[in-house]
Order: sequence, then structure tokens, then C-alpha cells
Amino acid sequence: MRKTISRVVAASALNLGLLLIFAAVAHAQAGSVRGTVTLAGAAPAIGKLTVTKDQEVCGESLPSRAVVVADGRVQYAIAYLDLAAQDGAPRRATPAAAAASGAKDSGAASQPLTITNRGCAFDPPVVAAVAGTKLTVRNEDPVFHNVRIRLGPRSMANLSLPVRGVQIENQRALTLPGVLTVKCDAHEWMEGTVRVFDHPYFAVTGADGSFEIAGVPPGKYTLVVWHAKLGEQRREITVAPGESLTVALTLPSASGGASRP
Repeated sequence: MRKTISRVVAASALNLGLLLIFAAVAHAQAGSVRGTVTLAGAAPAIGKLTVTKDQEVCGESLPSRAVVVADGRVQYAIAYLDLAAQDGAPRRATPAAAAASGAKDSGAASQPLTITNRGCAFDPPVVAAVAGTKLTVRNEDPVFHNVRIRLGPRSMANLSLPVRGVQIENQRALTLPGVLTVKCDAHEWMEGTVRVFDHPYFAVTGADGSFEIAGVPPGKYTLVVWHAKLGEQRREITVAPGESLTVALTLPSASGGASRP
């Protein structure tokens, strides 16, 4: 019995050692993809959202953030690697896959996600997460909000935030990959988007249109930049071991609703 237990312990230790070695090697070889997303042509005129309720708090109108552009650079676009057809690429954001690829450096696979009701709008209006991420929804307005999150016709969460300071943690809303819509039942103009992935290779562009996807294993990929209103663009890329690849991507001009910060 003791010999059997010793063999099991030794085998487990060996497997753990091999996993750590593999993870260290993969981590050392991991590269990154960074770049900037721009808008082709001039940005459309700033759109306004009509406030129909709680004007004493929300105001009479709010700027639309459906398309936010500054100096031709697009904020709130999502850049990601399309792994659906990638042979040998990790497809799931499991702890082992994240550790082996070095993707934990980007924080995408581990950080919880927070959406705040602020100024009668969702802040931020566009976010992305790995499937299984814990979602926190917070109310910073002195009015009632009821946040409903849907994946197509399927309701993923229905969260009541009656007063300022209330926040709710939800583990179910982000369990399935896809494009989720976020709306407030009490204020029809409030809209947001959550893009959920089954891998950690994605990033949301900042105010300067920039993004960085860290911890990318060497290989050939399809890089996609996606925007809820502007569509998407695709590009084939190759990431060499340890390489920091820089790309520039351009989305077609929108017909309206853009906001210039």
C-alpha cells in the first residue's frame, strides 16, 4: 500500500513538474498583438439621445456613444483572435491554457467585470470578458435602474438597482460566449454591449483607438476588429515567438450617431 501511494505521489509530482516546465516555456515564447483602429473618412456628426424620464437627474439629452471617434481613432472597438479555424491554438480559457500560453499577463482571464449606471448611461458602454467571468453591476445614480442582459432572445440577467450605492454580483450572466445586449427597463435610451469569448485573446480599444492582446502563443491567426455599429475587418497575421506584432486596422465610416469626445 505504501509503495502504491509513493508511486502515485511521485507520478503526480512528475506531472506537475512537466506542466510547470511546459507553462514556463510557452510563457517565454508568448508574443503580443498591438495596434490602432481608425475610421475611414470623416466621423459623422455627434448624435443625441432624448431623455424621456428622470430629467432632473439625467438631463434632457445625452450624447450617443454608439460610435466614439477622436482624431479618426475609434474607441470601444473589440480586437480579438478568431480561433475557430486555428489548428493547435488553445480554444478555451481554462486555467491550464491561460497559464501555458502566458495569457494571464493580459488579465483578461482573471479580472472581474464591472458595469456602472452613471449619469443615466452604462459606463463603460462596451466591454469584453472571458466566459465565466463574474459580473458586478453598480448604480451610482439617485434613480431606479433595472438592468436586463440578453444573449439574443435569452435573458441572462435581470438586476434591480433601486437606489444609489446598490451593486449586485452575478456569476451567470457571462457564462456563454456571444454578443450580449445590456439595457435598462426604466430608461429605454440606455444601451450597452458585452462581448463574451471562450478564450482570453481580445482587447477593447481605448480613447486613442489602441489595443494590445498579450500572451499570444506563436502561430498564424485571423485578427478581427469588431464594432457593434461599424461592422468588422479581418486580417491574417503571424506571431513569432516572443514577438510584439504591431498592426493598423481601419473600419468603414458610419452613417450617423458618432460622438467626438
